[in-house]
Amino acid sequence: MNFNVFELDINALRLNLSKDEIAKADAFYFYNDKKKYIGRHAILRKILGRYLSIEPNKLNFSYSSHGKPSLSNYFNGDKIHFNLSHSKGLVLYAMARGREVGIDVERITPGIMDKQFVSYVFTQKELNSIQSLPSDLRMVALFQRWTRKEAFVKALGKGLSYDLKQIDISTALGEKSIISRRNSDTHDTYCWSLRDIELGPGYAGSIVVEGYNWALKCWKMECNFS
Repeated sequence: MNFNVFELDINALRLNLSKDEIAKADAFYFYNDKKKYIGRHAILRKILGRYLSIEPNKLNFSYSSHGKPSLSNYFNGDKIHFNLSHSKGLVLYAMARGREVGIDVERITPGIMDKQFVSYVFTQKELNSIQSLPSDLRMVALFQRWTRKEAFVKALGKGLSYDLKQIDISTALGEKSIISRRNSDTHDTYCWSLRDIELGPGYAGSIVVEGYNWALKCWKMECNFS
């Protein structure tokens, strides 16, 4: 969803949050950062509440050792997995039933990927693949592949502890599968499906879902979500 913090009724959205989330929001130094946090997380709760037919403020979350949230209460025998990502005014929410999911969005900003960062994130095979593209496509390719890796790590629930160079995504844009190179980790080598998300000029986005045989449906939301 396109996210304009000035359009949000923060006082109303704040009522949907848990005490822990309110404490995190209040810890922000800048007021706009606080509003953005409240908006993102309150709207996540509203979406989940609609899926589960429950009031948003009654949802309880638990967190993995690396901080990935999940629902701690289940309904109708099905567990809803979710993930969110945000970048420069755009927020993506991903929902999946009965399988892990990770999503990532990045604002394409020339100059923020220096040589040290690129060498930390990408394998030489991936860099060679990007360099083989026409020069006007390389920046988009870098960000697209970055979002793929981030979405995969978020689906795994590994967070920043995971070495992004252990994931090899050297194929062309639009590839629909992703496999980790860490063969010693059976969870990493499980089947994962990948989709690139078309977000319009200036953004790159990807979603990674556990297993195959799923359909991607997208909706655009307005900030006055109620």
